[in-house]
Amino acid sequence: RPGLGGGLCLHFDGGNWTVQNCQLRVRPAPLITCVGVSGRANVSLDWCLLSRQQNVLPGSWGYGIFAWGKAPRVTGRDLTFADLKVAVDAGDGSGVSLSRCTFRHNRVGVMLRCD
Repeated sequence: RPGLGGGLCLHFDGGNWTVQNCQLRVRPAPLITCVGVSGRANVSLDWCLLSRQQNVLPGSWGYGIFAWGKAPRVTGRDLTFADLKVAVDAGDGSGVSLSRCTFRHNRVGVMLRCD
């Protein structure tokens, strides 16, 4: 669990990774993220919940997936994004593929940026 000043529940910076059947919940803080992907990481997320912590008032904070840099790849299947500021934030050059995902009560579903 990241601290109140921001941080990442999971950060992948290179390598091939698979995460299945998990719940990643963030506390209220600016720039706090469930899953960060950078470098040449290739990450697969299956059947996961990315959300703010329960019993915490919603606010303008919390990211589900944040991908930055020129090479990271993220594949998400059967994910639920709930009560986040931005469910998915993908920078120019990062690859994000989502299938059968649910977006509930997020301020922004998917943000695509040109870095």
